[in-house]
Amino acid sequence: SVFGCIISKSGNQTKTSCNLVTLRGQKNKMPEPKRPLKVFLCHAHADRDAVRGLYARLTKDGVDAWLDKEKLIPGQDWELEIRKAVREADVVVVCLSKQFNQAGFRQKEVRLALDTAMEQPEGEIFIIPARLEECDTLESLRKWHWVDLFEEDGYEMLMRALRARAGKLNIAFNDAAR
Repeated sequence: SVFGCIISKSGNQTKTSCNLVTLRGQKNKMPEPKRPLKVFLCHAHADRDAVRGLYARLTKDGVDAWLDKEKLIPGQDWELEIRKAVREADVVVVCLSKQFNQAGFRQKEVRLALDTAMEQPEGEIFIIPARLEECDTLESLRKWHWVDLFEEDGYEMLMRALRARAGKLNIAFNDAAR
């Protein structure tokens, strides 16, 4: 058998296609590498330190977490990039706190997440309200069971939900939390 890859470029996109060719001339397409679960972290600016800690833990555990302070680069249209990240996410974790309920762009993020959730099959995990402290939950998020990240088993409960979502989407999930 011989293994070979073809790299093709179209504009600014590069595509790689790899195949295994047997001695009998039969081609066996190699499986595409699995991508990590994409998780958008919605939060209040006042909670940035706690959410940055959550981001670090998630990325260490193999999640492609999206946090504005980590993913946005100077010169980008931040509002456009946030909308794009929410639409491309497999899961949106809404980090709730006493500060979260104040007005701000995060309210638009929640509405965008709710709109995107409506496009998901019924019963799928897409929005996960995650309380950083004892606080009220937004009325618009009350239909989803939340996780209390301030509880001892809170992070593991979040990881269980993320593993379940990854399994439904047939996405790799090699977390170190297990």
